[in-house]
Amino acid sequence: MRSVIYSITKHILTFALTLLVMLIGIIPVYSMASDTEAKYNEYLESHIQVSPGSETAVIKASEFEKATGADVIDGFLLTKSDSAVTYRFTLPEDGLYNIALTYKAVAGGSEIIRRIIINDSCPFKEAEYITLKRYYRDKDTEYKNQQGNQSFPAQVETEVWKQAYLSSADGYITEPFIFFFKSGVNTLTIESVESDIWLDTISLIPAKPLVDYKSYLEECLAKGYEKYDGDPIKIQAEDASLKTSPSLYPINDRTSPLTEPYHPSYIVLNAIGGYAWRFPGQAIEWTVEVPKTGLYKLAFKYKQSYVRGVFSTRKLLINGVVPFREANDLRFEYSTKFSTSYLSDRNTGEEFLFLLNEGTNTICLEASLGVFGSLVSRVEESLNNLNRIYQDIIVITSTSPDKYRDYKLNTLIPDLNKRLAAERDALKNIVDEINTISGSFSSSTSIINMLIVNIERILDKPNKIGSYLADFKQSMSSLGDWIVSIQQQPMEIDYFILAADGTELPRAEAGFFQKVLHSIRAFFGSFTTKFNSSSAMADKSSKTIEVWVSTGRDQYDVLRRLINESFSKESNINVNLKLVNADAVFPASLTGNGPDVNIQVNSSIPVNFGYRDGAYDLTEFPDFEEVASRFAPAAVETFRFRDACFALPDQMSFNVMFYRTDIFEELNLEVPQTMHDFLAIVPVLQKNQMDIYFTTGSQTALGASATTGSTRNINPVYVSFLYQNGGQLYRDDGAATDITSDAGINAFKYWTELYTKHNFIVQTDFATRFRMGEIPVGIVDFTLFNTLSVAAPEIKGKWAMARIPGTLRDGEVYYDTPVTVSGSLIVKNIAEKKGTLEESWEFLKWWTSEETQYNFAIEMESVLGLAGRYPVANLNAFFKLPWGKNNLQVLKDSLQSLRAVPQVPGSYITGRSIENAFLSVVTETTNLNPTDAIYKAADQINTELKNKRKEFRIE
Repeated sequence: MRSVIYSITKHILTFALTLLVMLIGIIPVYSMASDTEAKYNEYLESHIQVSPGSETAVIKASEFEKATGADVIDGFLLTKSDSAVTYRFTLPEDGLYNIALTYKAVAGGSEIIRRIIINDSCPFKEAEYITLKRYYRDKDTEYKNQQGNQSFPAQVETEVWKQAYLSSADGYITEPFIFFFKSGVNTLTIESVESDIWLDTISLIPAKPLVDYKSYLEECLAKGYEKYDGDPIKIQAEDASLKTSPSLYPINDRTSPLTEPYHPSYIVLNAIGGYAWRFPGQAIEWTVEVPKTGLYKLAFKYKQSYVRGVFSTRKLLINGVVPFREANDLRFEYSTKFSTSYLSDRNTGEEFLFLLNEGTNTICLEASLGVFGSLVSRVEESLNNLNRIYQDIIVITSTSPDKYRDYKLNTLIPDLNKRLAAERDALKNIVDEINTISGSFSSSTSIINMLIVNIERILDKPNKIGSYLADFKQSMSSLGDWIVSIQQQPMEIDYFILAADGTELPRAEAGFFQKVLHSIRAFFGSFTTKFNSSSAMADKSSKTIEVWVSTGRDQYDVLRRLINESFSKESNINVNLKLVNADAVFPASLTGNGPDVNIQVNSSIPVNFGYRDGAYDLTEFPDFEEVASRFAPAAVETFRFRDACFALPDQMSFNVMFYRTDIFEELNLEVPQTMHDFLAIVPVLQKNQMDIYFTTGSQTALGASATTGSTRNINPVYVSFLYQNGGQLYRDDGAATDITSDAGINAFKYWTELYTKHNFIVQTDFATRFRMGEIPVGIVDFTLFNTLSVAAPEIKGKWAMARIPGTLRDGEVYYDTPVTVSGSLIVKNIAEKKGTLEESWEFLKWWTSEETQYNFAIEMESVLGLAGRYPVANLNAFFKLPWGKNNLQVLKDSLQSLRAVPQVPGSYITGRSIENAFLSVVTETTNLNPTDAIYKAADQINTELKNKRKEFRIE
């Protein structure tokens, strides 16, 4: 009945609005204002008549006019994360310059971001967000000495001086930025947005275009440089000296018997790059020694088999400089097999010669968008324009328009057809350009073509918008994914060769009989090579503990290496690490065949083991409280029952509020601090046909859990309201639920009324709709940060995090929010039987230490990328992760209000019962009274709690 009334009311209001527009010409359309700040291309166009500067000007970083947040130490300038440094200098004439910084990153920080201000203003939008690279190297080459499977080396950040030209952070513009400086006195301010760096010099270099290869070669020959005529020099690619990402560690490739070094079945690290080397700006650098100065040919053995039909683009730098224009856009074609070829002109086939100096040289390949840079930029601009159009449309139609209603869009939005036609034509031009580059891009252009079709449908029949809007939205979402995918430029390298002109390259792929022999050896090797267990041997006389992990192969591989490198060597304790199915842990432990230690398990498992006397009470160790202080108190409290604690937390997560800063600014909305503030902005958002989402699912589950008997986590929004109102989930030591207290009933009513009275959306794909601007604010788990950072480039800089709104009670605002964790436990009967309690405790202390947790998190991010960020529970390690200055402050504030969700006998039923009660109130099929629903849930919960306490003989 309520939905019928709502539908009738909506149609009446829509009709009245249309009539008002027709009568007095008002157009009540929400429209996101375009950015008034000039973009780089516009800035460059406005200075097209200016010539490059006449000579390079070098400014010593320590010789500034004024500075804040910076210190001069030994002649170098340390600029901190809140610094602003201004330089004053004089130039003889107007000119265009590149700016190059000689800098050194301070290890351990987040992304390095700087803002450039010239003569008191930021010259263009992209100069607000200049990024500089960090550099990493292999910790050592010990992996080469390992027998059997090799574990990849740890990546350590290296503080090394580098000169970097200021350029586009997103890679859309492949050339360094060009800046205009006037004749006479100028000022240049370098303002820090994130991270500390050292500065040595700031160079203003005349912005002259790169010469072409023909001119480069003629100049080299004119200076008397000769072609190299010696033996080929081969460099194994895995021996890179520097990388700009810790994910660029040596990898294993067993697809060919000609890969160097080779083994048919063991994991041998014999290549570098692969899918991890796909983002613009990621670079790998090698140090090479050559016998004499001269002109060398350069060949790579590579494979790009990751993205079908698409070449990968790389920029080549010799000794830190791109030698000529063609080296700025090297293309490595798609193939399922390895290829070996000299770098050459793709039009003429002429093989390039490169000038190298006698002795040490650096060769660097940097992932680049190349020709796709400008195309992706234009697609993103078109997508932003279409998003604005979509926002204008849904203000009138809502996100679920009536298919049979004519909304008079052309009357309400007079320029709709003009705007849509402009974007359609822009996208058509982009498709034509992509097809010109290569005829094999049909899979890439199909997404753009589908959006064009949907635009034309709206243009042809705007009165049928109800039938087309969903497809239009889906096409825009797909185009956002396309932007992410087309930017990915993966490539793997086995080795490269510096050679004389005329040198014949070795074969890249094996012959038929070599491949057959390789397959046979790999097949038989699969029976003897163990991939799911690893022993780290410290000393034959030392005790051995068995550690089980169930979360995945990547976690296992990283953990195996950390144990080998750190724990076993330092503690003299042998560790047998096994990757097992989570379902096997409990039955194996009951039969005495389980592990001493089980790590990364779901929060429900340790206490459930504890009831059954299966998990050891860690409070028995004298230094337990000292170790427990590493974590948020609520995280440890999750594993406590009565006076015992059955695990240490190793992962931690909680809810925060995500909001679209651009939409909030356009609507003049303040970020709400309390629920009262939040509900005050709801009418404004809903007036503009926008939804609000508070997660209605169960609390995020971390760690591995068995497929049977696992707990259904309780909805964290309800728990927040309950705690903020002074309530609790259980009373009498877990003997009964307390959700029927006044605070519990009020919290449940308040929660459900968000949906029954305020029309919050119950279920949706929040990440997608957040990207589209349909839901500009929501409360979800903070790990969405990873998803948005990677998969939503079109809204980069247009969203932020804030702590969840609090509740005003007794004159104070309470921000309580539940924490979810995974944990690591000692299996009591196994460790006691083997006499390894102390050894197991030492392992837990090592595993949950700041150093280990931070190293594990960084290396998991190296393997999986930002989307796979590991949410460590150790607070010091958590703070060290590169969240960004503003985000980290939000997370720190939230940590102050974390509360545990108790695990008591029978508590697995609580989450299910509360979820069922919620659905019985907010869904129209049942529509129960909230008080009746929560009492019904409490009866179910209390029955189960009573039964379980009886089963476990808990008084």
